[in-house]
Amino acid sequence: MNALAEAARMLGDMELSAGQLAQLRALDRKYAQRRFEGRRSEAELLDLLRSDILAMLTPEQERALRPK
Repeated sequence: MNALAEAARMLGDMELSAGQLAQLRALDRKYAQRRFEGRRSEAELLDLLRSDILAMLTPEQERALRPK
């Protein structure tokens, strides 16, 4: 599980700010540690990661993801 790869899959070519890219790097470390601890399944961790990625988006970015 890689936060940057998952964000690319979810967001496509959406431009992210420098702060959002830093958040993704932090999420990558966070979820790598959680995988190592083994307390949650891969599916649970992936759901949490996706939720964290969506939570860091601006309202404009969220609207851009909605189907038209």
